[in-house]
Amino acid sequence: MLAGARKLLAMRISSGIVAVALMALLATAAEAGSGARLDSPQVAFERGLNAYKVGTYEIAVPALEEAAAKGSDSNRFFAEFYLARIYSDASGTQTNHAKAFALFQKLADENADADPDEGPRAPFVAKSLTALANYLRTGLGGVETDQERAVECLQSAATSFGDQEAQFELAKIYLSRGGSDDVKLGRHFLSVLAKDGYASAQAYLADLHWRGRYVKKDEQRALALITVAVE
Repeated sequence: MLAGARKLLAMRISSGIVAVALMALLATAAEAGSGARLDSPQVAFERGLNAYKVGTYEIAVPALEEAAAKGSDSNRFFAEFYLARIYSDASGTQTNHAKAFALFQKLADENADADPDEGPRAPFVAKSLTALANYLRTGLGGVETDQERAVECLQSAATSFGDQEAQFELAKIYLSRGGSDDVKLGRHFLSVLAKDGYASAQAYLADLHWRGRYVKKDEQRALALITVAVE
């Protein structure tokens, strides 16, 4: 019995030593990773992107700033985009709408001629244009409103880059204008988006059919659309 107790105690001590050694090893690895972050913009970008994905913005911001300042042209572009997304997140800890607007504006201006069919940047340029339009429409963060320019940004994102969010926002704007041609264009965008499986457009179109606004009242069509949207 005593021998068993001694054996158990020895096992616990051994486990404790292994645990301490493992903690020391992890600490050393963390320090090495931190040093690599300072020396490599690529590692800084990867660290910043990973931190962005899990919502730890306080870690993401300095890493992405380093990548934007010292990284390759590609890393700079994507680092600035994700910084803009962080700054525009009103529920985050790093919200700064003025910085977000400036970065979205920079990204849109510098990449206006991006080829929508080639390269990885096009979808991000479209998202920058759509975000820029939102600031111009709402005046959020002290930005001076400019409805005409906002529509131009959405049109560029929607037609040049095929961005569905921009198409959806344009559809709502066209419908709100009330003109015959505008309403037709708005319905067209909503119809195409709904067929392509864009849930927000399906739900919005369902509401229009339910109320008979801008389209023929059709409750069965409305129920079918909202069911698909929820699924």
